[in-house]
Amino acid sequence: MQKTNLLSTISLIVLTIIFVSTNALAQNEPTQMKKQTKTQVKSEAKTQTQIKEQKQMQNEIKTQSQSKNQIKNEVKTQTKINEQSQLKNENKTQTKAQNQMKNQTQSQSQSKNFIDLNGDGVNDNSIDSDGDGIPNGQDPDYTRSQDGSGFQKKSGTGNATGSGTGTTTNTGTKSSRGGRK
Repeated sequence: MQKTNLLSTISLIVLTIIFVSTNALAQNEPTQMKKQTKTQVKSEAKTQTQIKEQKQMQNEIKTQSQSKNQIKNEVKTQTKINEQSQLKNENKTQTKAQNQMKNQTQSQSQSKNFIDLNGDGVNDNSIDSDGDGIPNGQDPDYTRSQDGSGFQKKSGTGNATGSGTGTTTNTGTKSSRGGRK
């Protein structure tokens, strides 16, 4: 009986050891599982954060690209507006010049004796007392004659004789009435 008691006691001790070690192992497994779960959660959170950051970066790049395109379009639009404005101004200037030329031509053509052989817009038949090519009315160095004739008389030499009635003879003075020289 002692043998049996001894065997029973040994069996009981062995069973207790097995039970304790099983409980200890069983307690370690949930701790390891908890650690693994925590690690996985942290890893997933980190991955999600990285994905969010990548999406934000993509959105920022997209927004910058859209802003860039918008600026390009605004520059194109402004350039077109400037070109159109410049064309309008050029057209106005051209129309104004054409109207001035037309008015000048009309006023010149209204005068029966207007002749402009050199195209400078000055009547070649205008009186030019000093012969400098500038008509008396526009010439800054022109001085009006004091004798009331409207012509400056120049003295000169010449022989002229005439006979008959109603003809004029030259008395030695000449007036420089006429076109440009």
